Amino acid sequence: MWNSGSPTSPGTPTGCLSTRPARARPSPTEAEAAVRINTDTRLGALKIWLLILAGVSAIAILPATRLPAYRPEEIPDPSPEDAA
Repeated sequence: MWNSGSPTSPGTPTGCLSTRPARARPSPTEAEAAVRINTDTRLGALKIWLLILAGVSAIAILPATRLPAYRPEEIPDPSPEDAA
């Protein structure tokens, strides 16, 4: 359970957000590091989701193997015959 103490007490979700950092703007090095971390994290998440999607696609092949193996000439023509 979250601690509802002072805003600066550790463990409170509002405590982390309500205190202002000592400086409002990060240095260029810090900003570059934050962008790099964000980019690496997003790329990793994209790779994971693509692997999950590939796995689901591979699993979907299994039910398709149970379909009958028709040849094109074995399939009846669905168009109606000329009744005239």
